[in-house]
Amino acid sequence: MRKANEVSRDEEDKRRLIALAKVEPAKQNEALQDLALAIPRAKQAFEAAKAQRLAPVQHDPALTDVQVSAKNLVNALRRLQSAPLAHALFWERQPDGPAYENAERENLFKVLGNIHTAAERAKNNYKRGGLPDRAKDRVIDYALGAYRRNSPLPYRKTSSDLLSFVEAFFEVVTGESAGQAGITRSLNRVWRRRHPKT
Repeated sequence: MRKANEVSRDEEDKRRLIALAKVEPAKQNEALQDLALAIPRAKQAFEAAKAQRLAPVQHDPALTDVQVSAKNLVNALRRLQSAPLAHALFWERQPDGPAYENAERENLFKVLGNIHTAAERAKNNYKRGGLPDRAKDRVIDYALGAYRRNSPLPYRKTSSDLLSFVEAFFEVVTGESAGQAGITRSLNRVWRRRHPKT
């Protein structure tokens, strides 16, 4: 009895998504088949991203190495300034070209500082359990793909039909309320990644 209820619930969820996407009657069977593949894949991606987020931190030593190495190199280059001859010889001429200009040197320091900051930020993200919205983003990515493949409606981020479909798809896949999950912010992030020039 429970199995039959699950099947009818799955079917009901797919039909609701088809209605939200306003799929043409002639294409509804094709859309049902598409959703029958997309929903389990989205569930699998969601669970995998959640599991990855909860996995023990294995990246701290590598990130610490990058962070410390960048800081040490900056400090060593700054100390080189106190030894004028060594400083001049180091910056004077490179094997494949002319000496570094002052602007290039400062740019090098900025790059090394950015590397240090990026490693520190990555370590902090892992300490908080990874990137918190990755699981959500994976589901929304699947929702956008399903909508684009099946809906005759315009595929625009600002479409209220698209947002309704994404929210319903998210709820079907995760069992969580889309309103509480902050779907709009995730949708904007995923949309920018999918369509960088729009």
